[in-house]
Amino acid sequence: MRSAFGRIAGLLLMLAAWAGPALQQAAEAREARRTEAKPADARPPQPGSAQAEARLHAIHTLIGHGRMAEARAQAERLVRDFPQFQLGHMLLGDLLSAQAGRFGAGGVLPARLNATQGEALLQLRDEARQRLLAVQDRPPAGRLPSAFLALPATVRHAVAVDASRHRLYVFERSARGLRLVADHYVSLGKSGVDKRVEGDQRTPVGVYFTTSRLDGKQLADLYGSGALTLNYPNEIDRLKGRTGSGIWLHGTPAANYARAPLSTDGCIVLSNPDMQRLMQTVAAQGTPVVVAHKLDWVVPEASERSNRGFGEALRAWWQARDLGDANRLAAFYAASASPLAEAPTLRRVSSRAGPASVQRFQSPKDLSILTWRDQLDHAVVTFGDVGRGARTGVVRRQYWTHDGQRWRIVHESLIG
Repeated sequence: MRSAFGRIAGLLLMLAAWAGPALQQAAEAREARRTEAKPADARPPQPGSAQAEARLHAIHTLIGHGRMAEARAQAERLVRDFPQFQLGHMLLGDLLSAQAGRFGAGGVLPARLNATQGEALLQLRDEARQRLLAVQDRPPAGRLPSAFLALPATVRHAVAVDASRHRLYVFERSARGLRLVADHYVSLGKSGVDKRVEGDQRTPVGVYFTTSRLDGKQLADLYGSGALTLNYPNEIDRLKGRTGSGIWLHGTPAANYARAPLSTDGCIVLSNPDMQRLMQTVAAQGTPVVVAHKLDWVVPEASERSNRGFGEALRAWWQARDLGDANRLAAFYAASASPLAEAPTLRRVSSRAGPASVQRFQSPKDLSILTWRDQLDHAVVTFGDVGRGARTGVVRRQYWTHDGQRWRIVHESLIG
């Protein structure tokens, strides 16, 4: 059994690194015993892909323990219950090949595969590696992405994508703040991330917001069960001359359970069950979506320290505006930007009793601060802007960039 496992580890690429202590942790051992005591075919498949992925991990756990016959039986049940899960078919094929003693050494592909087939098999193995990494490298308990510098109670959900892990994380507002409620494997652009021009088949890195929900019945089969559209390009993208459009979160074609890690034209693609769950969970408009090369997980109190003191810069801007100091305020704006003329930025109110007095403002209402990093550090700030004593105001959105020395506003607008 152990020699067969060794051959599987060579071809699967990922098992050699994980088949030792990581797969034999107590939690996974308990999962293996649970699976053995209550076989998968005794339970109807649960909705969504989380159950399929959990069963895939359970099979790898059995392999890690050298329980090859049980692993083959579980793999057969997996492909029966999820016939479009190509990764399950690949794993079953590997197990059957090992049983027959026909495994090639060192992960060498069989000679009969053409280039297209060989590439498809390598992509499946990369998908398996990403899924296993997601299990073993879980976000630390009680931590959030450092990009979530501030999110108001009015934001019920937030989404973060870790491109290095091909993983999408969904957060939900609770009485104690944001908490991680789901995470899903995702496919990204064929050429990776850092989208720059239309047609480069890259997924953009940055902070975006959902703008609409599209039902799968309205769309071509390519988009699966539906889509959430994003506001790419954002203002930073435009200032950098980035082009392209139509960056969505969407599902997979009917013939596929999931797509290869790098297989889209720039969109972020989930399995159809995961996409359906996401569309049922998050708001169609205004849900923040952070796409990062790699997420930095921090305790919420440490977010400001991990973002180059952005909070201090924002407070200084607020103070300069509230004091009506036009010169001091102008220093916060890049050469290409200036305070909004139509907003109540430096409005002075005449007084019969004396000289003009400064119109002061209430504290920002529903303040949202989200950050990201490409070549530079950026932040997008959204808040309700209401004059002191007033009942209503405007919603202001600012894009800030750290130019290597200080934070500056590069674009400011009113939204909503």
